[in-house]
Amino acid sequence: MLNADEFADFLCRVRAGDADAASALVREYEPLIRREVRLRLTDPRLCRLYDSADICQSVLRSFFVRAAAGQYELGGPRDLRQLLVAMAYNKVATKARRLRRPGPDRDQAPGDAADELGVVADRRPSAARLEGAVADAVVRSLGRRSGGPGAARRLSGRSRRPAPRRSRPRLLSARC
Repeated sequence: MLNADEFADFLCRVRAGDADAASALVREYEPLIRREVRLRLTDPRLCRLYDSADICQSVLRSFFVRAAAGQYELGGPRDLRQLLVAMAYNKVATKARRLRRPGPDRDQAPGDAADELGVVADRRPSAARLEGAVADAVVRSLGRRSGGPGAARRLSGRSRRPAPRRSRPRLLSARC
């Protein structure tokens, strides 16, 4: 453990954005934060959506941002430990409240909602497109073996000439 002067220096380095100090803080306090989060993640729905590492990263990100802004007055390592544990508790509680809240802003696991299945179903090719693609592949492979591209067009029922353009209906102007 660090004494008060060493801790103040350590915290100043963290606030200044020193990468070594930040990694030392993560190495020291990550196991504590993750253990606290695992103790709090008791709801199976929460466990399915979040891992202890997810919430730990969120806690550390919040801490580093607010520490850089100078929002914390910490007297020693014990204060830092209590702060990080309280932040972890609050993050889990907030996630649980959002999960229980009805409405569109609540957290959902990917693939849990019925509308998610509709989006996935829309991405699959339709049966007609799939059949057309298979038929085109068969026709192309037959065309290579029996007479070139003209044979492929004949087998597929397509003519060489493009379909005629349909003309737009003419608007009749009313004559007075």
